[in-house]
Amino acid sequence: MNIKLKHAQEVIELLKGEKPETFSSHKFIGTYIKLYEYDYIEMLVEYKNKETPKIFREIHRQMANFLRDNQKVLGISLNGTVKDMNIHHLKTECKNWEFTQSE
Repeated sequence: MNIKLKHAQEVIELLKGEKPETFSSHKFIGTYIKLYEYDYIEMLVEYKNKETPKIFREIHRQMANFLRDNQKVLGISLNGTVKDMNIHHLKTECKNWEFTQSE
């Protein structure tokens, strides 16, 4: 997966600027797609070439795992789960995050 720490930090800063107390993985993914559409498409192509079933679900799961694995440096912490609108406009369960201090 090609998500870059710098890109994730920029998305987090943008979300933080909206002044919410928390944000969902779906919100992060949607914002990432708006800012880094080309990189997102590259991820889709990479998984398509591997003939990965349920490409969107796999990429989004890995993006949420990236947040989990880098939460200290990103200045976020896991805050349970929520039901939120995904990119297919379906309300599904995903991780919820709150802002903390980054390292």
